[in-house]
Amino acid sequence: MAVSLLSHEVSDLCIGKPPVRSLPITASVGEALSALKRCPENELCIVGSEKKAVVGKVRVADVICYLCSSEDNLFDPVGALNKPLSDLLIFKETGGAGTGRAIVRQIEPRASLFKAIDEILDGAGTLVVPIHSRTSWQKHHSTTAEFCWLTHEDLIRYLLGSISLFSHVTTLSISSLSLIRPITLSISQHEPAISAIPLLQQAISNGTSVAVLSDNGCLLGEISPPQLSSCDESVAAAIAALSAGEFLSYLEYQYHGFLPESFSNAIKSRLKEDGLSGLMNLMEEVSSGSLLSSGSSSDEESVQQKGHLGRTMSRGYGRRSPVEVVACSPESSLVAVIVQAIAHRVGYVWVVDGGEEFGGQDEEKLVGIVTFSDILKVFREQL
Repeated sequence: MAVSLLSHEVSDLCIGKPPVRSLPITASVGEALSALKRCPENELCIVGSEKKAVVGKVRVADVICYLCSSEDNLFDPVGALNKPLSDLLIFKETGGAGTGRAIVRQIEPRASLFKAIDEILDGAGTLVVPIHSRTSWQKHHSTTAEFCWLTHEDLIRYLLGSISLFSHVTTLSISSLSLIRPITLSISQHEPAISAIPLLQQAISNGTSVAVLSDNGCLLGEISPPQLSSCDESVAAAIAALSAGEFLSYLEYQYHGFLPESFSNAIKSRLKEDGLSGLMNLMEEVSSGSLLSSGSSSDEESVQQKGHLGRTMSRGYGRRSPVEVVACSPESSLVAVIVQAIAHRVGYVWVVDGGEEFGGQDEEKLVGIVTFSDILKVFREQL
């Protein structure tokens, strides 16, 4: 049966997947942001001058990181949005994975499942697959090619359909399989949120997020690319003005749909002190048409009464707050971690230790992370 699984092709994973929306590389960063706001998938395929050449992938989180990446962009965010999209792609390539490898790689539909796994394990964050379902007339007359994405999650979901092949390892704990890797993308709650930008670039490329830690190493929450992608461009102002811990509170307010006036004023005051009038103007322009409204003091208290924002652990099914984290223990089984990650649509699970010395569940210390890449390595070794 394992031999049969390895005979499967990439096209088998693409059945039912819609084509991704594309944008030419000649567009501006601002045009890409506008297109992303209209895109339900919140990601765009960037196509080069040759109609079948995919040169990258862009999400709102990429634009936010780009706006916060340099003093020039922070002082003149509107000018940054007017820059060509190629500048943003260069920024992603030089500051993202840090390996010199392509984050997006094209693979043919007839390629084997094994090759797709190898490409992901070699550092590709996303595989782009040409769709050949169009008619002969469309192939010769269409001005753009069509593609679909394949991610770590797609491969894990597909292999999960043959989970019986791996039953001898999926019931083992993640600690016994040595799947818990040390945390490299983390930031203290007291550090400036903007210092997380280089870490977020890496998180975007490897499908994880940045952990926000308390003074004793406990996990308070996370700053993830999907969270940034759910915000508008004015979030760059909050990143430039707030500490990491304060930024978790900002994300919580965003999730609940209101931003207390006192919080908004604090951001503007700090931006003014730092001379970042461009970000202040951007914040004002976006807020004038934003769905966020100023909250009352009772609204602010209702959020603050939850304690340390982002500390709540989410181990069940259903919708979760942007500052809740998906976490497990070192003794969780591999299959439990897989199901947990897929249920929450994330490519990783934090590993925490809730020993009594850390005060119980509310003081669970972060000990590591398990990613889909690590899990794919286990499946590949078994195959």
